[in-house]
Amino acid sequence: FDHAVVRAYRWPANELSAALDAAGFDIIETHRRTERGRRDVGALLGERRAR
Repeated sequence: FDHAVVRAYRWPANELSAALDAAGFDIIETHRRTERGRRDVGALLGERRAR
């Protein structure tokens, strides 16, 4: 989507979480912010699993 500084992407949180899991990460925290009239914002905190 249009962004003032860099190219930006939207990822559904469940798909991003699955991609991180497949890449060897555990999801430690999730955050979501919603405001009327603005797009939702979310963050996932992942930690690489021990090999």
